[in-house]
Amino acid sequence: MTQHAQQLLSLLEDSIEFAKLNNHFKRFNPFKILSVDQLEIRHSNFLVWMLNPKGNHNLGDFFLKKLLAKAFVHPNNLEDPNKLAHLNPLNLVNLNFQDVIVHKELLTSINQRIDILAVSESNKTVILIENKFWSKESFNQLKNYLAFVNEKFEGYTIVPIYLTMLEDPPSEDEYLMLTYRNILSTLKDYVVLNEAFMNDEVHSFISYYIEVLADQLEENEELNQSALSIYQDHKDAVDLLYTSVNKKSSMKAVNHQLISTATVDEAVLKKLYMENKEAIDYIVKVGNSIMSEAFKAFAASKGMESDNFTAHHRLPSFVEKEWAAAHNREDLRQKWWLDRGLIAWFANSNNRLMLKVEVGPLHQEKRVELLQALKNEGILIRDISFEDGKKYTGIYTSFLPLSNWESKETISQTMMKMYENTEYQELNEQIKRALTTLDSQK
Repeated sequence: MTQHAQQLLSLLEDSIEFAKLNNHFKRFNPFKILSVDQLEIRHSNFLVWMLNPKGNHNLGDFFLKKLLAKAFVHPNNLEDPNKLAHLNPLNLVNLNFQDVIVHKELLTSINQRIDILAVSESNKTVILIENKFWSKESFNQLKNYLAFVNEKFEGYTIVPIYLTMLEDPPSEDEYLMLTYRNILSTLKDYVVLNEAFMNDEVHSFISYYIEVLADQLEENEELNQSALSIYQDHKDAVDLLYTSVNKKSSMKAVNHQLISTATVDEAVLKKLYMENKEAIDYIVKVGNSIMSEAFKAFAASKGMESDNFTAHHRLPSFVEKEWAAAHNREDLRQKWWLDRGLIAWFANSNNRLMLKVEVGPLHQEKRVELLQALKNEGILIRDISFEDGKKYTGIYTSFLPLSNWESKETISQTMMKMYENTEYQELNEQIKRALTTLDSQK
């Protein structure tokens, strides 16, 4: 048996860790089977179905109203008190939207297409949704859409919504921010509360979609660590399978020369790769993440302990030493990132590096205690954040332009610059004082 054949057998047949990872990606989900999970327009299709009050989901206008409510109370939309003044949010979410007609990919007068447009003639209300599923704005896109809708529906109440995976701010101030995490939480809550009354097929369909969003949005450190471990132990076998199909891949850590010296028939390699494609692609993506490597360099330069950060390939996160000591898993309502009450993370937001700090899903008593202590230190915490049922509260967001996303050094240096920024350091001092106060009250 050749060395390459032995390496492949070791990975595919003898690695329990790979088998577990592969089973995770091969679990049945119709959205994944139909490649719906990665295509923006397919997510728009699901949203159009959910927003249609006459849809066979039998939810009526529930989802539409919840979507509006989530947008109206999103913290970013409350920063400017005038932003919602003309909308009368409380009145809007209590209207009857049973007559709504939902349009998808609506053609404008300049041949652009609006992702989703929901129109209620009885209420003279239009909801414009620009859907960005891991995609970026085009030049003047939002401005043009709003101008078209304002002209076509003169005299109507227009609610423009910018829906993103992360909290990427829209280029036009008139748009309300909404995230897919808001969509995810709305769907989760509805399924839990109404499972006994839902049609089994509708329940399954929505649950499968929830699973797709959770894979995209919820940190799964176990999967990340498993993928890294597999890549470290079976790198040649993974690279061999990956490059049998992806010969022009830009992944720098992949050994592209292996395929030219392969001692296993290339047709066999391609077959094995296609049978295990999702798991192999995930391992390569995690193992080759420039963002991850840049973050590791940043964390090392700051002397962060390994338990206090996660070098995620897309959303690397960390907690300060003092934050880590304040809360643990038992304090949380659900598993969340590093299982602490506070988290900071970096992300690519419209080709800018974003640093965000957030209070997470602590049990209500502890969450209120922390929010109040932070507020007492001068950190802006809005009253709505204290309400029962609220899980996440952003307390800091900053952005810096980043010109070269292929450079580990550039990304790492930008992370350091953002971390060392006076505003972030002042925030950290405020947080530490708040945590010290809470600790003294125990």
